[in-house]
Amino acid sequence: MNRVSQFDKKVANNVAHTRRRLEISVEDIAEFLYVDASFVRSVECYDKKYNLRHLYLIMALFMKADDSITLDSLMPKCSENIIKILQNDTKSKIKA
Repeated sequence: MNRVSQFDKKVANNVAHTRRRLEISVEDIAEFLYVDASFVRSVECYDKKYNLRHLYLIMALFMKADDSITLDSLMPKCSENIIKILQNDTKSKIKA
């Protein structure tokens, strides 16, 4: 099972925040992704994580409500802190 990293949590927060702002339900996302609503809830509770395919489809769904949404909108802003989080996560996987 894939571990949910700090980066994955930041992505989940950005998706959940945008979903609520656009008034899109968990069920709407689940239906668009062809997954159970429990999967989306699990991501929002940090038990599971979205993959790139999920994020691309979520972006497409969000763009129907706000065409200014991009994949970048769903990602954490690039910063030294995010880079260190990603590097440390990669380092811990290599050691495992």
